[in-house]
Amino acid sequence: MTKILQTVPEIPEFDEEGKAPAAVPSLFNKGRAVVNQNFEAAEPILQDVVEAKGDEESLASRLSAVDTQLGALESSSAVAVSRAQELAWKASDEGFSFEMFGDEVHSWRNFKPVAVLKTVKDDDSVDVESTANLRVGSSYVIFGETGRAETVVVKKILTANRFQALSNLTVDRTSGTLSRTNWAIHSGYATVPNGGVLYSKPLDVLRYWSDGRMVIRRDSGDGVVSIAARQVDAAEWQAAEFLESSQEVSGTRDETYRIPVGGKIELRVVIDSGLKEEDTRVSHMMLLTSPKAGRADAVRKPVNLTPANEATGVMETPTLTANAYRSLYGLDQNCAEFRIASGEGMADVIYTATENGVALSHQVAADNLLTDSIYWWQCRYQDSEEVWSEWSEPTAFSTGSIFQYVAQPENVAPADGATNVFPCPTLQCSIFQAVGGNDTLQSIHYQVATDKNFTTVVYDVTDTTGLNSHRVTQSLPQNVVYYWRCRQTGQAFSTSAWSVPTSFTPHEVILPQGAFCGGTVDSDGKGILWDVPGTFEFTVPDGLSEVEIETIGGGASGTCWGGGGGGGGGYAKKKHTLVSGEKYTITVGEGGPVFVGSNENCYLSAALRAGKTSSFGNIVSSTGGMGGQPTSGTGNAGTWSGGPGGNGHGGDINETGGRGGTGGGREADQYATGGKPRGIDGRSRITLTEALEPTECGQGAPSTSGGYPAGNPGCVRISWRQE
Repeated sequence: MTKILQTVPEIPEFDEEGKAPAAVPSLFNKGRAVVNQNFEAAEPILQDVVEAKGDEESLASRLSAVDTQLGALESSSAVAVSRAQELAWKASDEGFSFEMFGDEVHSWRNFKPVAVLKTVKDDDSVDVESTANLRVGSSYVIFGETGRAETVVVKKILTANRFQALSNLTVDRTSGTLSRTNWAIHSGYATVPNGGVLYSKPLDVLRYWSDGRMVIRRDSGDGVVSIAARQVDAAEWQAAEFLESSQEVSGTRDETYRIPVGGKIELRVVIDSGLKEEDTRVSHMMLLTSPKAGRADAVRKPVNLTPANEATGVMETPTLTANAYRSLYGLDQNCAEFRIASGEGMADVIYTATENGVALSHQVAADNLLTDSIYWWQCRYQDSEEVWSEWSEPTAFSTGSIFQYVAQPENVAPADGATNVFPCPTLQCSIFQAVGGNDTLQSIHYQVATDKNFTTVVYDVTDTTGLNSHRVTQSLPQNVVYYWRCRQTGQAFSTSAWSVPTSFTPHEVILPQGAFCGGTVDSDGKGILWDVPGTFEFTVPDGLSEVEIETIGGGASGTCWGGGGGGGGGYAKKKHTLVSGEKYTITVGEGGPVFVGSNENCYLSAALRAGKTSSFGNIVSSTGGMGGQPTSGTGNAGTWSGGPGGNGHGGDINETGGRGGTGGGREADQYATGGKPRGIDGRSRITLTEALEPTECGQGAPSTSGGYPAGNPGCVRISWRQE
């Protein structure tokens, strides 16, 4: 080690040449000893300083560098520990978040205040130093020397220095501060002026299925704290409920509040000064999961929904329904178990049932409940790891004095799990049945959904035709599994339970999906035939352009007692270019009406027995045939001409339907067939057996020996080649 301070030598009496030095040796040498003693004492101190300085130019520079490194070490360690702690909380059943004031790690503000440049009263724009860190939907407070503090909610970022507020501003400003709070933040505490507000950043320590708790440590003054919370992006704030106050540190009190919402939330804390109008001091705030949330179950305990608690007049086969299944760990539902007891507190369980898979409800089977009785029921859910929830709280219902109801129907067709089903399928329910009395069918309600619980219903209709089948009137996308169900309503016994859902999958056809409904696809997939009377909407699919359209009007009614046959419907045919996405109304004309009532109806005019017009949009149409000539009396022999055919309009080919055949009267045993489309006349003066030949689309009805039959409906057909 090199010595820093060297020893000062003595001055001799004479130099090498024998001359006396300029200095007086005796005086100099007397002080030299004292200097050397001081050097010896200072040497180790200087050696320590040099070693501490290291490579820096000075000890001050070295100390500054060490201070920087130490600060960085403390900061990074604190951040790492804090992040690790937050991850641990999120993975557990408990969570915490703190506002410690002055600590950037534990802060609810996470927003550096920015200068307000300008606001205009009754205008919603705000000019600020920077909008870079603003969050749309969050609340902030503007305050400053001029004008009162004012809350703003960011609706839209307009520029780097301007945003649009949700509401108009109430004060003109040319300066101020925009922040999450107008509280004065000090190191480790905050002082709050009268009406001071703090808006938190989004906090996500609470569990979404439960409420939370907030504890605020404030001074023991008479300031009043008001806390509200809302889920992120929700419009309405919900007030927190004060629970209790306690004291752990002298001069302060801890106030605990119940936060009414869970999940990711924002907080609003407002403190109004009391009668003394003094600032309120806040030491810290803490948000935490509620005691209940801290003991969260793996599967949430369900809640009974229907029958409602203490419901009366319940029938023999009620549907028990609970609220949605929810797993703490996001596991799928495995099953649900339901049970019914005849005693309060679930004593004497008389019925149990399990629904596998995703299930929120169960219909009680018949022959298990008695009339005029009180029952209690509950349910529980199981996840895919076979962990059960707690049983729901039991609720009661009472049955009616007599069981009269519409029986639960069954799905008949399509068969459960059927594939290659027509995209506009015909749904068929079982025959209507009433229990405990007589009733007749009023309507059937059909639903089609993409899930077994019918949370996403894609088709919903009530059919009042009196039939137990219904053709879906919209095309369902292919290669998708659908579930369907039905329920029946009687004239007297209200509505049945839903049938047990079954599934089907529409097949692939050459016709693009969503292009049609109400029609029947040709076997080669290159055409559609509509032959059921009614009105249908056709949307041109992508790839379909050049088509050939054919329309045939409805055939006319026949006649009584051997009169003339009904006229056939007109015919039109046209090639036409369609545009993808366009919609057309397709109308299939009805045939002339069937004989109803007394003999006088045999003499209805030809027009009243005519068929109706069929059409494809306003492009082509075909009118129906006219009714044939009735006999005089009740079948006198004679010559009774058939009705004329209808006409085609707008086609490249337009043809008149065939005239009905001539009848000779029942006395002569001479009958007639109806005319057919495309100019084919009916047969005249033939036997009754010959007159009742098979018929086709748009054909007029024959004459008969009694009342007249209806004419055949018309039809519309399109065929195409795809590009």
